Amino acid sequence: MKKFAAVLILAAACTGQTPLTQEVPGPQGPQGDAGTPAAPITVYTTPAPADACGPNGGTEVFFYTDANNNHLIDLDDHYMTSYVTCNGTNGSAGAQGIPGRDGTSCTVTTIAPDSSPDSATPYGGALIACGDSQVFVSNGAPGAVGADGQPGAPAPSNSFSVVEVIDPCGKQGSVSEPDEVLLQLQNGTVLGAFQDSPGNSGNAFNVRLSYLADGQGFRTTDETGCVFSLATAGHTRTLSWTAKQGNIGFDAWTIP
Repeated sequence: MKKFAAVLILAAACTGQTPLTQEVPGPQGPQGDAGTPAAPITVYTTPAPADACGPNGGTEVFFYTDANNNHLIDLDDHYMTSYVTCNGTNGSAGAQGIPGRDGTSCTVTTIAPDSSPDSATPYGGALIACGDSQVFVSNGAPGAVGADGQPGAPAPSNSFSVVEVIDPCGKQGSVSEPDEVLLQLQNGTVLGAFQDSPGNSGNAFNVRLSYLADGQGFRTTDETGCVFSLATAGHTRTLSWTAKQGNIGFDAWTIP
C-alpha cells in the first residue's frame, strides 16, 4: 500500500500536476439583509363562464396581490392567476324515508273573562285541547296606557287655506238665530259663510260660501243690522264694520 501511494506522488511530480489535497471549510459568513415582505393576496370568486363547465356550473377563483392591503381589487393590484372549479353532476335520488307518525288534531276554545273570586281567567283566555291533553292559557292584565305620541306635523298650507275666522259685530240676537262669519284665506281673499236657520237639533241645515269684493257694502241676514265692507291699499286689506248698536270695529292684514 505504501508503495502504491509513493508511485502516485512520483507520477504527479513527473507530470507537473499539483498533488491531491483535502479542502477544509471556512468560517460561516454574516447573516444577509432581510428580504422585502411579500404582498398579501386577495382572492375573489365569480360564477364560472358558461362554456367552462357543464350544466351544473362552477366557480372561477381569481388571485391578486393586494398592494395596499385593503382586501379589495384596485388598479394597483397585480393579477396572478385564476382557476375554474366545476360542480359535479347531481347524485341519484335517495331512498324514501320511513313515514312519520300521524299528528294529533288540536282545538282552541276561547274563554270569556271571569271576574269571580279565584278565577283562573279573570281577563279571559283559551283552552287548547290536543287529543287527551289540554291546557289553559290565560290572558294577561291590560297594560298601562302608553305615553302620548309626538304631535303630528302641521298640514301644509296653500293659497286657499283658512288663516283666520272673523265674526264682524260678534254674535247678535238670540242664541237660536244663525250667525254669519267671514273666512280669511291665505291669498287674502275673504269668503262669507252664511248658515241656514238651525233645525231642532240646533245644527244649521246648510252653509253657503260667497266671495266678497272690495268697495261694496254688506249686511248680515240674521236681522242684527251688522254692516261691513272691505278695502285694499297696497298690500294691506282692511275689513270694517258697524253694529246695530253703533259699535264700530275693523280688522286688517297683509296680502301677497
